[in-house]
Amino acid sequence: MNLLAIETATESCSVALVHGDMVVERSEIAPRRHAERVLPMADELLAEAGLGRHAL
Repeated sequence: MNLLAIETATESCSVALVHGDMVVERSEIAPRRHAERVLPMADELLAEAGLGRHAL
């Protein structure tokens, strides 16, 4: 099972991906830029894990 977690409740924007035993994450301070950062961050994590969006 693959799990993508997204957190945007504060000025910080965080995305984490769990793929088997692998956990990768990205986090950055991005006030008012969450909408433009979330998908690129998720794509980076999926690429790092060797997965496509279809794997979620």
